[in-house]
Amino acid sequence: MTVTRVFRGDCNVAPATRKKVEEAAASLNYHPNPNARALRGCATRTIGVIASNVEFASRAIRHMSVQLMPHRYISCIIDSLGDRKIVEYGLAEVASRNMDALIMEYRTGYGDLDKLVKYQKNPVIFSFHQNQDFSGDYCYIDLESAYLDAIKYLVEHGKKNIYKLGHSLNFFRAPFRQYGFEQNWLNTSLFPSKPHFANHVEAFVSFIENGGKLDAVFCENDLSAALICNYLHNKKIRIPQDIAVIGLSNRSLSRHLSPPLSTIDTKPELLGDILSGLTLFRLRNPDAPPQRKYIKPEFILRESSLI
Repeated sequence: MTVTRVFRGDCNVAPATRKKVEEAAASLNYHPNPNARALRGCATRTIGVIASNVEFASRAIRHMSVQLMPHRYISCIIDSLGDRKIVEYGLAEVASRNMDALIMEYRTGYGDLDKLVKYQKNPVIFSFHQNQDFSGDYCYIDLESAYLDAIKYLVEHGKKNIYKLGHSLNFFRAPFRQYGFEQNWLNTSLFPSKPHFANHVEAFVSFIENGGKLDAVFCENDLSAALICNYLHNKKIRIPQDIAVIGLSNRSLSRHLSPPLSTIDTKPELLGDILSGLTLFRLRNPDAPPQRKYIKPEFILRESSLI
């Protein structure tokens, strides 16, 4: 029973005893069998993570995992590619493996969220879309507010022919409506059913090569923005005088580009902290009321759009 308590992470074990058990396990290369634990209804010390926004989510998940590992929880990560069928398959796997909690990125195309996670233990959801109807723990990342700040800046400095590369156009529509002028964006979807397979840079190049005109472009991520800046340099198109360029995610490389890249900081590390905190709280307090968390991304103005 003492050995069981050690591997459960029970605090009611003397430090010296815990050390002896851990040393013996290490010498025998012994690890508890999570499947056997699951069959007995015990905690498997695993948390299912289903996400699709690879660049953003990977940074958040890495940070979240660092917070969970001292509590002896390991993340099992499933990339959904934004496909509901893969999400359903992933959810079935999380349930069948008796994982202790679920952390999932939600998109509006997934349908009724409560129905989707009905059979999951301790679901914690994060999304760029508000969902007031969901009955569980939820973290909303308000991209619209950051886009509005960026669009206001561009319009007030004479940039009105503004385009959005990629698929997150819903986040773009509200700021345009709030600012009160005609929507204008470039949808570069090459594979509508699987948006993250789209080559946004090639679509942008094709648009320019075919005579397309624009004042500013929002990119799907900072890497796409860097590639577009390189293309514009080679074409002798001035940044930001001719075309302002804005990325998404605020990767460390963005401030070292030439010119330094304006971007939307989505604060993935903060999301990682929130998700790990919500999950640990839920595991310890299963009957507590659901919590709502909010993240406001920030428009970072640098030389690529400084007018």
